Amino acid sequence: MKKNLMFFFMIGSLMLTSCVKEEPVSCVLPSVETTSNSPVISGGTINLSTPLIQDTSYSYSWSGPNGFSSSLPNPTINNATAAMAGDYKLKVKKGICESIESVVTMEVIPNPVACNPTNNTMSYSGGVLDPITFTSIYSSVSSGNYTLNADGNDDIELIFYNGNTPATGLYNIKDWTSTLASNEVGLTLLKSGYFFSANSGVVSVTLVNNKLTFAFCEVLFNSSQAFPVVVKGSAKITKP
Repeated sequence: MKKNLMFFFMIGSLMLTSCVKEEPVSCVLPSVETTSNSPVISGGTINLSTPLIQDTSYSYSWSGPNGFSSSLPNPTINNATAAMAGDYKLKVKKGICESIESVVTMEVIPNPVACNPTNNTMSYSGGVLDPITFTSIYSSVSSGNYTLNADGNDDIELIFYNGNTPATGLYNIKDWTSTLASNEVGLTLLKSGYFFSANSGVVSVTLVNNKLTFAFCEVLFNSSQAFPVVVKGSAKITKP
């Protein structure tokens, strides 16, 4: 009788054990910080970034518009277009553990600078004046402003609001002697010994291959030295 009871007890224990439901194992990592250089101008470079985790067992999974994907922690996308605007998402994984999805929104704005001068040159409308080839490009901080100089057979100077390197974007050209706002730039030209300045137009600042590029099209320069002169020029300058 005892043997029978023991047998039924063992069978019952096995049946109960087999009926226990196994829950899936889940492991959630904290979300990670994501940043970008939004907005970028069409044709510029998109930079996506997240703090690098030193532990090499972590992996990264970016996804985004236009079929974008990357396993790099800080990917870049060259030649930005409108199709690349939108939400970029990142998940970080370690083994079976996965972070909550982080999202950063990228804006791509049209570039109003429609011309495409040869890099590090300036040309003049009408072909009357010889173009400039810039052989020396450098920046400095003076009187609290950031200044970019491009020197060649003639020289131009771009003056930005403060001592910081200008962010990518569009800057309205304003009289260089006035107080500049954060979205404004002063633009001057030294041509054949004459000093010219511009008072209107737009300068675009883009990041191309991780180098700042400054460009403007058909900007009017005026000079009151000796006699009134007006020239119209277009330029593209990439800072080394």
